[in-house]
Amino acid sequence: DKPDPARDWRTITDELILADLVVVEKRVTRLAKEVESGRMDNKLEYDVLLRRRKALEEGKSIRTVTILPAEKKTMRGYGFVSGMPVMALINASDTGSSKSSDEWGKTLNLGPHAGVHIVRGKLEAELATFDAADREAFMSDYGLTNSALDGMIAACYSLLGLITFFTGGSEKDVHAWTVRHGAAAPEAAGAIHSDFEQGFIRAEVTPVEDLLSLGSLAAAKKAGKSRLE
Repeated sequence: DKPDPARDWRTITDELILADLVVVEKRVTRLAKEVESGRMDNKLEYDVLLRRRKALEEGKSIRTVTILPAEKKTMRGYGFVSGMPVMALINASDTGSSKSSDEWGKTLNLGPHAGVHIVRGKLEAELATFDAADREAFMSDYGLTNSALDGMIAACYSLLGLITFFTGGSEKDVHAWTVRHGAAAPEAAGAIHSDFEQGFIRAEVTPVEDLLSLGSLAAAKKAGKSRLE
């Protein structure tokens, strides 16, 4: 009757923090004995974990703690759950949310490496029952340009710094690949097969706007819209 997202998020956050604190305490106890005995092999890991423990004991998620480049490799194997990026999904009424995504972010105090996505859950459930033609009319009536699921996937990709690119020799043979945002073409080629990256020579580039407006790669090439890089 009276949902309290801020309270619910705090509860979830506390559970994640406690789970990480158990992992840190166990490892710190073991490393302390090594450091005290004069073994310095894992001194950096020990120091980093002490800072993590202090933050966790103060109720802070690990993703809010600054990590230096030299420390990243040391922490790579831990997979702290409170250190992972967070997407808060707000389930609003049919009329939408009275708060914007930015306002929800402040209300929930999500911190860094976090995002908010608002969906109208009941509306989306109804949308899923329609066929393609009725779905388009229904979405138009409610001012929707895409489904909440599509929007959520895009929001998560953005949060993780990822993009999708496509390959295909025909309309029936199209594949989607994931690569980090800002990746160069050779790195994208490597997502398909490592040999493609190692033996990369060039890419034939056609702006998507030209491809869509002209209708095909052949037409884009004929119009001089394709180039080699």
